[in-house]
Amino acid sequence: NKRVLGVFYRSLKKENIQAKAGKMNRRLISYQRYDNSDWEEARKRAHRLRGWILDSHVEVMDDDGSHIVGVRQNKDGAIKAGKIYSIDSMEVLFHDMLKQITKRILQGDISCSPSEDACLFCPYHEVCRFYGYTRKEELLVDPSCLHEKGEE
Repeated sequence: NKRVLGVFYRSLKKENIQAKAGKMNRRLISYQRYDNSDWEEARKRAHRLRGWILDSHVEVMDDDGSHIVGVRQNKDGAIKAGKIYSIDSMEVLFHDMLKQITKRILQGDISCSPSEDACLFCPYHEVCRFYGYTRKEELLVDPSCLHEKGEE
């Protein structure tokens, strides 16, 4: 009898964090030098959780609006979610995607057509015999039926 508040994933990819030296202020004509705390803030922002928020009680998951993409703290201190999705609509979409993937497998559709950036992370790049054109990612289902509950 537990309520699902959200579904998130954490990327294991090591993000490239830009380390800027500083910032020019044109109005006061001054230079503000960045230190390690500025870099640490950029690192935390790049490593926030991504996914779907399914309930309006996001303060339980993110106490200050800095750990999950799409959650923020307003000027009154309240934690709010930008979009809240319906888990029932998501379930229908995932079943549709799995049916399409299963259909392709059963039809023997095993053509080698990786997406644009797939070769960057493939461990078999050195022995690969794929010399064709990469494909653009296509949607298996229409996400417009993923009805938002809206903000409260």
